Amino acid sequence: MTDQPTPASAAPALPPRPALRRFAVLDIVLPFLTVVVMLRLGAAPFVAYAAASLFPASSVLANWLGRRSPDLVGMGVLVGIVTSLLLAVLTNDPRFGLVRAAPAFALFGALCLVSLTIGKPLMFFVARAFATGGDAKRIATWNTRLAVPVFRQIMRRLTAVWGVGTLAQALLGIGVAFLLPASTALLLEPIMAVTTVAALLTWTRSVQRSAPNPSVYEETRHA
Repeated sequence: MTDQPTPASAAPALPPRPALRRFAVLDIVLPFLTVVVMLRLGAAPFVAYAAASLFPASSVLANWLGRRSPDLVGMGVLVGIVTSLLLAVLTNDPRFGLVRAAPAFALFGALCLVSLTIGKPLMFFVARAFATGGDAKRIATWNTRLAVPVFRQIMRRLTAVWGVGTLAQALLGIGVAFLLPASTALLLEPIMAVTTVAALLTWTRSVQRSAPNPSVYEETRHA
């Protein structure tokens, strides 16, 4: 059986409806209700925010158990939650406990922009992971494509847009947490995060559809 050609710039698909419903319940509804109820019962803000963080964390763990392996997105979510709670403790400002996705977005965005300066765009490695499925032969093929100018340009454009987009989302998330009421921030921050990712994925798909056929890279590389 011959290998099927991999797309020029592979990207993960948008989450299916069951995953979106689980996200709505565990990342938005239950954290919001937890904070509202606990604050009305007299709990300290940090305690309420920490308790609310248990739901998105459990969502990540449930996804890991279902997949039987961790994923980069889930790891980013957990890192963001832990970082925000640590900042809340270190600064004695419970508002940092509301900034759940911003640390992961900021880190990814910064890594994207830094990778542009060293000649290996970060989105090249992200796309390679989704396109090759870990197959050694396909990974080797993808590695050689980075020497093709048109392919490298596409990877740099993807990396630049994802870098700027995720950094902008991180700043917006921090602004929402510190400028709006806690209950509003709990609703808006995860919605903004998933909207940003969905918009970037949709744009990436459009780039993928308009990119040259993979055979063009092979012909250019051997020319």
